[in-house]
Amino acid sequence: MSSIEHVLMITPGFPADEGDSTCIPALQEYVLALRVSHPGLKISVIALQYPNRRGSYEWNGIPVFAAGGNNKGGFGRIFAWRRAKKAIKAIHKENPVSLVHSFWMTEAAMLGHSAAFKLGARHINTLMGQDARSTNAYLRLLATARIPAIALTPFQAQVYQESSGQEPATIIPWGLPRVEDDLTGPRPVDVLGVGSLIPLKGWEDFIETCAELVKQKPDLRAEIIGDGPEKGWLQRKIEDLGLEEQVSLRGQLVREKVLERMTQSRVLLHPAEYESFGLVFAEAQSRGMHLVSRPVGAVLPGPTWRTGESPAEFAREVQALLEIPPATHPEPLYPIQSTVDAYWKFYQS
Repeated sequence: MSSIEHVLMITPGFPADEGDSTCIPALQEYVLALRVSHPGLKISVIALQYPNRRGSYEWNGIPVFAAGGNNKGGFGRIFAWRRAKKAIKAIHKENPVSLVHSFWMTEAAMLGHSAAFKLGARHINTLMGQDARSTNAYLRLLATARIPAIALTPFQAQVYQESSGQEPATIIPWGLPRVEDDLTGPRPVDVLGVGSLIPLKGWEDFIETCAELVKQKPDLRAEIIGDGPEKGWLQRKIEDLGLEEQVSLRGQLVREKVLERMTQSRVLLHPAEYESFGLVFAEAQSRGMHLVSRPVGAVLPGPTWRTGESPAEFAREVQALLEIPPATHPEPLYPIQSTVDAYWKFYQS
C-alpha cells in the first residue's frame, strides 16, 4: 500500500462550483483524473483568494476550504492566511496529511512550506506561470526553503533556474483527456486567439498579423476570445486598420464555448511573450487546430506548429497553415493519464 494517503492541495484559486469551468482548467482536469486513478486517495483543497467567499464546500465530492482572501492586500491577505492555517490544522486532525502540494511559487508555497513542517508532511510545489520569473518576489523569500519545484515545460524550467539559481526537481506537463467530439464539421473561423486582453499576450501583434493576411485573403475571418483592460484599445486598433469586417472581439466565454469555437476554427495564433505551459496550445491542438506562436511554453515546432517573432513572420506561417487541412482525429499533446502517473510517481519518491 502506498504511504501517500492524503494530499492537501493549496492554491490561490479553485472552482467555486462544478459549473465554474474557467478557473484553472488544467488543475481541474488533473484533480478529477487523479481521483479516478487513485480512488482510495484522500484529496483536500485550500483556496486562498478565490472563491470570493469563506467557508467549506464540496467540489465533485472533494472537500474545499475557501479562505476568502478576495485578492486583498495588507491585513486582508494576512487574515486569509490565518483562516487557511486554522483549516489546515482541522483537516489534519481529522485525517492526517501525507503530502502538501502547493501551486504557484508564491503565497501558496510559503503557506505550504510552513504547514508541511508543522504537520510532519512532505511539500512539493508546481510552478504555474509567471511565478518562475525573476519579477516574483516570493522566489527570494523561499530561496532557502529548497522546496522541490515541478516545472511544466523545459522553457519554464530554464526561466526558473535563471531566476532562482535552482533547478526544478522534474518537469511534468499538463495533460488533457482525448477528445471524442466530431471534428469533421465546417471551420468558418480562419484565425482564433484566446486569452486575457493584457499586454503580455501580444494582441497588438495578432491584429497587425491579420492586417498582413488581409492583403492576400480579403475575406479573412479572425476572432479573439477573452476580456481584459486592453479591450477598448484593441477595438480602436481594429477600427484604425479598417479590419472591422475581418476581426472581432468575442469577449469572455465559458470554457465549453471556447472549446466549441476551437472546433470551428483553423489556426490558433497566440503571440504571447511568455507562457509557462499555455493550456490553450493543448486545447487547440486537441480540437484539430494548427498553431502559430512565439517559442514559449509547451511549444513543439513542427509541420502544424510554427513559430515567429513578428507580425510579418506570424502572417507567413498562418498563411501556410491555412493550406493544410485540420486534423480530425488528433491525439492529446500530453495525455492526462501521463500527467497523473508522473505526479503519482513523484508523490512517492
